[in-house]
Amino acid sequence: MENQHPGYYRLKYPSPLSPDEFTANIPGTQAIYSYFQEGKKLFVFRFFEGKWYIKLYTGSDTDETLREWLAFIRALPSDDIQNIAEKGQSLTQILLPGLSSEMKNLLIIPDGKLGYLPFETLLQENSESKYDNEYREWAFLARNFTFRYINNAGIWLQYAEASEYPAPYLGFAPAFGEDAYAGGTRSMPGALRYNQTEVMQVAGLLKGKALTGIAADEASVKKLEDTPHILHFATHAVADDNDPMASKLYFGPQTDSAEDNMLHVWEIFGLDLNSPLTVLSACQTGAGPLQRGEGIMSLARAFQYSGSRNVLTTLWQTDDQAGAEITTSFFGYVNEDWSLENALRESKTDWLRKSDNYHCHPYFWAGYVLIGNGGNVNIKGSGFWANGLIYAGILLSAIVIILIFSKKMLFPASR
Repeated sequence: MENQHPGYYRLKYPSPLSPDEFTANIPGTQAIYSYFQEGKKLFVFRFFEGKWYIKLYTGSDTDETLREWLAFIRALPSDDIQNIAEKGQSLTQILLPGLSSEMKNLLIIPDGKLGYLPFETLLQENSESKYDNEYREWAFLARNFTFRYINNAGIWLQYAEASEYPAPYLGFAPAFGEDAYAGGTRSMPGALRYNQTEVMQVAGLLKGKALTGIAADEASVKKLEDTPHILHFATHAVADDNDPMASKLYFGPQTDSAEDNMLHVWEIFGLDLNSPLTVLSACQTGAGPLQRGEGIMSLARAFQYSGSRNVLTTLWQTDDQAGAEITTSFFGYVNEDWSLENALRESKTDWLRKSDNYHCHPYFWAGYVLIGNGGNVNIKGSGFWANGLIYAGILLSAIVIILIFSKKMLFPASR
């Protein structure tokens, strides 16, 4: 298994770490929160500024509070929000004990159902916000902290030590016809209004390549094995809770007899994509059933197995327009050499600053989360080789001119 499926082996059987190995390269502003659930017990581990802190909670109150908060952030806004903000503040107190403004970057290692929670939706304690229906005024943690998530510390350190070579951008945005608009989400097959614009804008920004319409097919993904690419899928997806191996990305109607134009989890497991960043701008790509010893079995998890060191994924049905704007903004900051986690936070806070009150509800912006080692991504534009040839031509011309000039100086022309 280690030889034939190295990505799966690394995630399934990470090397054990000593405390010194775990904490050796953690910057001072990085705080780590890790969790372990056993029955009704919840252990919270925090590491910050060289010190460990451990807290044990017992009872079922936390589970119920989490259930109610998840139901609130996953659903479209409604007027029935009585006491819901108290749940968000209570979870902050329980899950992030000792949180302070000095902790600029939070690394979350969730366990169990906590894997479904975007911690950036939690609410600041002792905030002056009234927490009524004015979501624009709510003190979401996303406003002041960056978040990223990993499955375990061993994988994080393996990825942190990996060399990053320049990788070109490649985006996929299939067409699904014009008849049945998908109702604004990217969950089930139906027309999408913003996915192709999203990918073409990012491709232009990063000087990469956009595959749209019938060109964005399943076969093109399978041809990428072992060639580093920054991958971006803006399409439909379905998470199958009964059979997680059947969860899939859609690439439009079937175009040949060899492929059904649906990329399933079981197929992704067999790929070797070697991607520094994969963006899954589709519905529920980070969702799926919990399996003991595995965590959430999702499309994002499968892409991690296939060699994606960072995956920007979604935890619920994504709004088509909001997803396009947040993802495009994210890539804009990445192109300006922002770290992935800071780029995502800034794109979310941009959304909160410019949106009306209704669209400031977490449903629209909080579903996108970053799983992986974070940091900066080395982007190679598609114009790299073309520019290189131009520069080589200029250099060659300069050398020829110098040689001719030198010859004239040594052998002046006679009359």
